[in-house]
Amino acid sequence: MKRLPFTVWLRMALLLAVMGWVLAPAAVAGQQLRMTAPFLSVAVDRGEEVKLPLTVENLSGTAQTVALSIPSVPEGWTAVVERDFPRLEVRQIYLTALDVEAEEQTNKAELQFRAQPTRGVKPGGHTFTINATTEGGATASLRIAVFVGGEEASGGVNIEAQFPVLPAASGTAFEFKVDVRNDTGEDLTFELLSVAPEGWQIGFEPEFDRKQVSTISMKSGRTQGLKVSAIPPPGVGAGTFPITVAVRSGDVEAEMGLQAVVTGTYDILLGTATGRLNTKVTAGQASPFTMIVANGGSAQLSDINFFAGKPEGWQVTFSSERMDTLDPQEPREINLEITAPDKAIPGDYSLTIAASSMLASDDVELRVTVLATTVWGWVGLAIVVVVLAALGGVLVRLGRR
Repeated sequence: MKRLPFTVWLRMALLLAVMGWVLAPAAVAGQQLRMTAPFLSVAVDRGEEVKLPLTVENLSGTAQTVALSIPSVPEGWTAVVERDFPRLEVRQIYLTALDVEAEEQTNKAELQFRAQPTRGVKPGGHTFTINATTEGGATASLRIAVFVGGEEASGGVNIEAQFPVLPAASGTAFEFKVDVRNDTGEDLTFELLSVAPEGWQIGFEPEFDRKQVSTISMKSGRTQGLKVSAIPPPGVGAGTFPITVAVRSGDVEAEMGLQAVVTGTYDILLGTATGRLNTKVTAGQASPFTMIVANGGSAQLSDINFFAGKPEGWQVTFSSERMDTLDPQEPREINLEITAPDKAIPGDYSLTIAASSMLASDDVELRVTVLATTVWGWVGLAIVVVVLAALGGVLVRLGRR
């Protein structure tokens, strides 16, 4: 067999390399849908739930509606694709077209794969298949392997809260989010219980419902989200209040502690020592006025600013436009000066004096009566004197005749 010259082999190799370089992007460009997960194989204990992040991307130039399914679920497992918070099973998503020039891409969805085992699941490898399909027939598939160890995860019922300590102002209702997990191996109905300080009202609601419940029915291996509302009694002071919530079904029970941190109430009160909200000023002259500011709440206020709403041309000057702190039940005087314009027409005017902090504010309307200026009073008196003198002169002349 005749051997080909080296130059022929070189040309063939270059041709194949160029064809591969050209065709590779074409293959990538032909991919319309992609589904990825950072973890494709995990190991857990028996009875342990599996949660893995999942991303679905539309790589085509048109928007796509994508159906999601898990056709391959090992025996003894339940599996869903869901949104993590709030928890919601997702079966179909809408993805916009890929725009390589856009700063923020909206052609992908961040989801979560969650698989829950029953107590009968055996140790060993278990494989799940997740499919994504567009209306046009484009598909993407992902296989996730879960290795179950020989040790059984803790059974019974468990209750957990992501944020067991919540702060709020007095008079505000607290809302804790808790998850109840049934790992008993049986379908059970649990009674919902609570222990709270005197005067507090505790209620339970399902995660996606506004109806209060006192029991929940749960299948084995399932997790139920609950909202626990805690309403403090009127006038409760600042402090930390412990609350215990529990679930119980026969001899099976679990409990956990929550803490409601009451930070106090916030209220600013503006007024005067006499209760009167009116004053008199002379046009063109600064007139002093004193107001009282008080903290009507139960927590300290900080960074209080004072300002005035006034007619055009008026001036209101505060002795201090800012107060660093104000403790509860500690009234303080605020001195200000009010100046009406020189040409202000005598009569009644309205001013607004306000105090504001980040947490509370108050304002009052002040009625100001403008009096005639002293100069114009003397001018008027001089005119009267001149007129009287003129009349006197006339009378004297008439008497001589």
